[in-house]
Amino acid sequence: MTTQDHDDLRLLMQAALDGELDAAGQLEIEKKIAQDPTLAAEWNQLTALRTAIRRALPRGRAPQELRTRLAAEAANEAPRSLRLPPRPSWFALAASVVVSVGLTGALVPQFIADRTPSISETLVFDHMRSLLAARPVDIASTDRHAVKPWFDARLAFSPPVVDLAERGYVLVGGRVDVIDGAPAPALVYQLRNHLISLTALPARLAPSISATSLRGFSLMRWTEQDLVYCAVSDVPNEDLDSFAREFRAKAFGRGQ
Repeated sequence: MTTQDHDDLRLLMQAALDGELDAAGQLEIEKKIAQDPTLAAEWNQLTALRTAIRRALPRGRAPQELRTRLAAEAANEAPRSLRLPPRPSWFALAASVVVSVGLTGALVPQFIADRTPSISETLVFDHMRSLLAARPVDIASTDRHAVKPWFDARLAFSPPVVDLAERGYVLVGGRVDVIDGAPAPALVYQLRNHLISLTALPARLAPSISATSLRGFSLMRWTEQDLVYCAVSDVPNEDLDSFAREFRAKAFGRGQ
């Protein structure tokens, strides 16, 4: 499959997710997803991201005053609807986009206002962004001997990288996030169709990570030596608990 073919299929998947395909097109893309593990993984990421965004960004409602004014203007323009509307100019199209963006900005929930997010929010938002990206890692490898040196060459500290595949947690790779203004290593594991981001931070930040759930995602943290580890995922809490136990046992010899 060429890069162009893959990009076309990705666009079709997004259209299918939004319900924009006819029945035949929907059936065709579902067949391709079922036959291609790479497409299936991207489909699962898109589905998880849509669910997360819907939880985090509930649909806004225009103020009553605005809705009343628009309804009145529409009523005044009703007779003109019998005529074919003139073709809009590029300036008019651009203006409509500006108005739409302005209205959307006015309706966005207050929690995304201009403010500094907490450490917990930053961890969750970084995980959400990874779900949206073409791939959730900067280095994609199931080999811990490739991921660990990659971190060591770029950062002042890095977590131990362990193989938990036999326990069901498959190493996907690693990436570098920016937490509290500083780069931080994040390991990514996969459990079934879900991803788990495990970020290592200086222990001084531990008191700042107080949330246990946020925007539909669970957070779990623990401290080892001079680092605090925080796992973020939408897996059930018992699976995240199990992941933490398995990681600590393999990396630090902690009893289960």
